[in-house]
Amino acid sequence: MMRRLRNRAGVLAATLLVMMTAGSAAGAAYQATLLSSPGANGAAAYGVSGTSIVGNSYPDAILWNGATNAFVSLNPGPEWSSFAYAVDGNHQAGYGWTTTNADSHALLWNGTAASYVDLNPAGFYSSQAYGVSGNAQVGGGGLITNPSGGGGHALLWHGSAASAVDLHPAGYAGSVAAAVFGDNIVGTARQSNFGGYDQAVLWTGPSHTLTTLHPAGFAASSARGVSQDSQVGRGFVSSPFGGDRHALLWHGSAASVIDLNPSGFNRTEAVGVAGMKQVGFGQGSATGGNDHALLWQGTAASVFDLHSLLVGLGPAFITSEAQSIDASGVIVGFASDGQTSYAVKWSPVPEPTALALIVTGLLAAGGIRRRSR
Repeated sequence: MMRRLRNRAGVLAATLLVMMTAGSAAGAAYQATLLSSPGANGAAAYGVSGTSIVGNSYPDAILWNGATNAFVSLNPGPEWSSFAYAVDGNHQAGYGWTTTNADSHALLWNGTAASYVDLNPAGFYSSQAYGVSGNAQVGGGGLITNPSGGGGHALLWHGSAASAVDLHPAGYAGSVAAAVFGDNIVGTARQSNFGGYDQAVLWTGPSHTLTTLHPAGFAASSARGVSQDSQVGRGFVSSPFGGDRHALLWHGSAASVIDLNPSGFNRTEAVGVAGMKQVGFGQGSATGGNDHALLWQGTAASVFDLHSLLVGLGPAFITSEAQSIDASGVIVGFASDGQTSYAVKWSPVPEPTALALIVTGLLAAGGIRRRSR
């Protein structure tokens, strides 16, 4: 009887080990697919929310249904060129310009090209929207009083041009908002137009309280993605104007920074975050010097090369980038074979449930018990 119990305990322990291992190998539990493209100009995906994916197939902003791979153009008209960068529910945000006005205008859509709203506010000659959350959109714009474009201002909208809120912090020469999640907004503020450096910043709460995320030890930084309690971006290692850069993860303060740059990489950037996962891209000796789409789970050591899952999709891909991840873990971005860009979706592969693993363990335990008689 004791030997039977020991055998059963051993199998259950092995089952629990399998469960823990399955949970830790989340990067491997993904499958890559190419999103359909409306033309020969290539395509890229920049935002995902549930079954909605947005991006561009030049010159059109595109909205894909991730469940069916069907797409619609969001381009407002034949005289327009447009990009869609972010999506939340039935709201899409981006920007566009026309053949008669080369200055871009921030745009908001609600699922169709005809639904577009021009968000460009009074006092700004140009604007772009990069993020959307509920009825909030964020981005930046160029002031009419500063036509040289040296110091834009971060902007927040709530569905109309008239609702624009200037988020630009006092004491900075320029700013831009890159992403929004509820009352949390991230972006970049520049110290000065000439010789200054970028700093990652976070605006929080209804009053848009500013927190500087720029970490000690980096020459410059910028924030690109935000979720409920996490922010991601990049930090320039030695020069504020280029060179090596590291993907960074914050939890609300500069002191909380986590350097996500793994061994074998000298340039990495984190662009999107959801829950405990972060996505972006990077290059180094580990990738043969080419940008590869990457997935992290909170540490540099957790990195998974999503580019490895592109094998067998047809084109011989050289580079790739992950641009966004949603709450369900779906990741979107793009990959290139050196000539054409393809929109890519990486979908989580369902893993065996804990109950199924336990049942399997019990069945196996029964088999061992019978053999031990």
